[in-house]
Amino acid sequence: MMVRPITKEEVPRAKYIGAVAFRGSQDLATWTQERLLWGYETYRACFDEDGAMTAVMRSIPHEMNIDGTFLKSGGIASVASLPESRGQGNIRAIFQYVLRELYEGGAALSYLYPFSFAYYRQFGYELCCTNTQFVDMPIDNLLPGKSARRITQLMPGESDAPLREVYARFAGRYNLMLRRTDVQWQRFLQFDPVKDNRYVYCVHGTGGLCGYAVISAPPAQGEQKLQIIDCAFDDVHALRSVLSLVRSLGAQVDKMSMRIPEDVPYDALIADPHRAGLQCRAQGMGRVVNAALAISALAAPQAPGEGVLAVRDAQLPQNDGAFLLTWGGGKVHRVERTNRTPDASLPVGRLAQLVCGFRSMQDMRYFPDVDAPGLQKLAPLFPRRPVNLSDFF
Repeated sequence: MMVRPITKEEVPRAKYIGAVAFRGSQDLATWTQERLLWGYETYRACFDEDGAMTAVMRSIPHEMNIDGTFLKSGGIASVASLPESRGQGNIRAIFQYVLRELYEGGAALSYLYPFSFAYYRQFGYELCCTNTQFVDMPIDNLLPGKSARRITQLMPGESDAPLREVYARFAGRYNLMLRRTDVQWQRFLQFDPVKDNRYVYCVHGTGGLCGYAVISAPPAQGEQKLQIIDCAFDDVHALRSVLSLVRSLGAQVDKMSMRIPEDVPYDALIADPHRAGLQCRAQGMGRVVNAALAISALAAPQAPGEGVLAVRDAQLPQNDGAFLLTWGGGKVHRVERTNRTPDASLPVGRLAQLVCGFRSMQDMRYFPDVDAPGLQKLAPLFPRRPVNLSDFF
């Protein structure tokens, strides 16, 4: 078998494999050439000995926040293979190719949204983010309160620059948040309020815009529902202003859904948890592509320290082995290979949890695939950190 990027002429075959794998329905004959070829350069495909394409994957370049530094990352999507070719190592071959390509291209991380956590763990990915969700919650379960901030609606054609600034500040507070591109912004903002029933509301503070929410409220038979599909805020007052607006729609809408970061106490926003439709949503899986780059980006303690961390990585030998870590003054000073006895030994997926701060070194005590006799030495470098991810890919 062989793995390589696809050509423009091979796009219909790649789309066909995706449609078969996900049981989708696509009439490519009705697509414009621009739509058909959009993003084709992100596809990597596996070909059999006869040159036939059997499996595909997209590797989408992103930048993800780790402690205030946006690191190169590869977003994995559209992983698909033909049923008759499964079990032959085609997806594994593409992962080997893509992970090596990401490493050589300077990426530190990779991220995906899995259909199966067990399946993607074999490639080094692990759960790295969860959100609290209100699902179909009655609008009147939001705590009452009048907005202390002025709220306006962003209309088509108006500048979205202030929203982007709010998002940038919000993203800077949470590890794993993306530095959004224009294309990613289009997914939220390029809609007509009347035609698409999607609305963008802006919260104004004394110094300018301090929050926003993108709300989708399509008409339906029976209960009327809305969903906050994107939201960012500078402070709790901006968030409360958004929710106050939503509660005021109770005459037209019965229920609402939204995601909030795990560090926001959901019970501070609602009256009755039993009526909230509360869910803990697994928000994707992460992987460290370059251990040295990822660890070096961490905001370290001021107090000096050192420890030895051994990483097990079956796909990238560059990450496999023991590393001496030294830090102090707020920075990581050294991440270099060593023959010293490890203070902790863990799979590369657990390293991803530590780097983003979803789990701490103290948390590693609970995982059977981690051996950490010297855990306390490494604990200061790997505390829990605020983690959130607002984008899908």
